[in-house]
Amino acid sequence: GQGSQKTNTIRYPRVFRRYPDARFERRIHEQIWPSLAPHQPRVLASPYRFWHYGYALDEATLAAKRRRNLDTALAVLAEHPDDPFYLHHAGSGHLTVGEQRTAIGFLERALRFATDPGLRACVLNTLAQTRHELRGDRTAERHAQESIATWPEQRHAWLLLADLRLLQSRHHDAIAALRNLLLTESSLPSDVSVERSVVLLKLGMCELLTHDATGAVAHLREALELG
Repeated sequence: GQGSQKTNTIRYPRVFRRYPDARFERRIHEQIWPSLAPHQPRVLASPYRFWHYGYALDEATLAAKRRRNLDTALAVLAEHPDDPFYLHHAGSGHLTVGEQRTAIGFLERALRFATDPGLRACVLNTLAQTRHELRGDRTAERHAQESIATWPEQRHAWLLLADLRLLQSRHHDAIAALRNLLLTESSLPSDVSVERSVVLLKLGMCELLTHDATGAVAHLREALELG
């Protein structure tokens, strides 16, 4: 695309049966899963990837799109102020325009009303990331831990935990989080993608700092092989 070359991989149903009531919902970040879930369909991993270029835009166009999404979320909240989905996206939207303090207010309100485990885990991760950026490390770690308790099969919260602990030079604790991350097969639909080579690099560096030369060499070598 014309913007950043950074990519993110998420797991989400893109090919599904034509149930009579299957409908995309929401005015932004449209969702198909809520109307599929009552049918209890089997969800299988696809060998194919779908590339979405909706955010591969030049900076001006991307900024306008983010502003439009934020304005849409705020408009819905004017009518439905307790909707956790739009509260979360209002918080995320304020983050994209650099308004972190305002974002936290929306995210904390989203947490009050989010009962769906997947959405709740995502709100907690966004809060943890924001608190981390504001150096609210203790609160951030608590959010990340609650996110894992809410939805254990995810990677984002383990990565957040590792980075928070690295920032505090808690290398043994960071190693534990990184190892859990490597062992976790994610089922959280909007989980972030985490490059295995990056995790191995962080793990190897932590092991060097804790004088585990054998583990460090093995993990750094594997990171190099993965590129």
